[in-house]
Amino acid sequence: MDTLVSLEAADSQHGNYQPSAEKLNTALKTDPNSVPVHYLLGLNYYRMKNFPAAVEQFQRVIELSPDYTLALFYLGVAYGHTGQIAKS
Repeated sequence: MDTLVSLEAADSQHGNYQPSAEKLNTALKTDPNSVPVHYLLGLNYYRMKNFPAAVEQFQRVIELSPDYTLALFYLGVAYGHTGQIAKS
């Protein structure tokens, strides 16, 4: 999984968010509870302006790691872009 995440980082840094998201989704098949993978996937969806998918990923991060403040921040911002109010 570390190799996939490394490849994702390279894609994401070059603005290739879709290939990066595909690699992260593959990594989740191996470890569906990976906080870093869900967070990075959320960031990719956020950057692609797929805010509902970003919300889903950031919510999963918070379920797995409730004190992950960056995920909380991006969750709120992504909710703002969807026009929804966060359920907390």
